[in-house]
Amino acid sequence: MKKIEVSSIERTKIVKMYKTGKGTREIAKLFPFSRIVVKRILKEEDVKMNNKVPTKYHYNYNTFKVINSREKAYWLGFLYADGFVSGRTTGIRLSIRDKKHLEKFATFIKTNKKVTTGEQDSFGVITEYAEIRIYSIEIVEDLISLGCVERKSLILNFPSKEQVPSKYMNDFIRGYFDGDGSISTNGKSNGFKISIIGTKDFLQVIKEHFGLKVKLLSQGKVWELKFGGQLDILSFVNSIYDNEPIKLDRKYYKSMRIKSKLESSMSAMT
Repeated sequence: MKKIEVSSIERTKIVKMYKTGKGTREIAKLFPFSRIVVKRILKEEDVKMNNKVPTKYHYNYNTFKVINSREKAYWLGFLYADGFVSGRTTGIRLSIRDKKHLEKFATFIKTNKKVTTGEQDSFGVITEYAEIRIYSIEIVEDLISLGCVERKSLILNFPSKEQVPSKYMNDFIRGYFDGDGSISTNGKSNGFKISIIGTKDFLQVIKEHFGLKVKLLSQGKVWELKFGGQLDILSFVNSIYDNEPIKLDRKYYKSMRIKSKLESSMSAMT
């Protein structure tokens, strides 16, 4: 087979595009020759590839190597609840109202990747969402080793103390609660309730951690931890929001309003 000739101008363009973040497949689409030829040119021009395609996006690839800070524990918990892991990609999609929270995550992971927005069909209703995707096999592998696995909804286990040290457990739970928990008014008793969704084993650990004397409720394929005692709610809120470095503002302010009402109510009774 005759070797395809590539001009010096084309070679320069190929090298420049590759070094500024384009992959070999993407580059090949811009020229009248295949990806194999692009790879050959890069090799002939002594461009080091090492099976890693340069990217215009950067991250702190060591973020989840070890959970050794409150912020790392929080975001791991949030990813357990609302994140997704698939192949070489991890990301979070939230309602558009929580876009700023994803911008906090982008800052945390030190990326120049922007939070994107779009529309989706949610059971026949069109809603707006905000999303960030991280393309890094290294970060994905670290998350999986920490228990944040693919298709996790029905198989999620609570992380071990080796994965998340005990001193960061409340931060991890706060992250999970911000993703898959709620605090609201209990209409029947005119009181308040906290609800957290997850697997039975996962919620059992949270229940024991806070010493809750309630039964886990089956909700089809998932389980619910629900409690409404004033002391239990105050203990939970005070524990997870104890001088926290990071939180979902919307849920935090609602929790603080309910905390204030409960404390005022209890004070009036004494």
